[in-house]
Amino acid sequence: MAIEETIGVIMASAGLPEDKAREVRNLIEQNIVEALGRGETMQINGFGHFIVSRRRARAIFNPRTRQTVIYPATKTILFRPSTALMNALN
Repeated sequence: MAIEETIGVIMASAGLPEDKAREVRNLIEQNIVEALGRGETMQINGFGHFIVSRRRARAIFNPRTRQTVIYPATKTILFRPSTALMNALN
């Protein structure tokens, strides 16, 4: 589902005009991004968890150049679907 389709669903279900529906969608997205940026877990009941995971720094061997390169530590986002979402999919 594209952003415009999501806004259409919000408009139809909540009876909001397009500008307010767009604002609601943007606020939800902004809230999720800010929470994950702070390293918090974002839980949406009935949908799932967004979890910030840390990958440690590690040494990687390049077989072509025969050099070991240090790959820095990074953060990534994991998604764990809820049981209700998994049941809806299966």
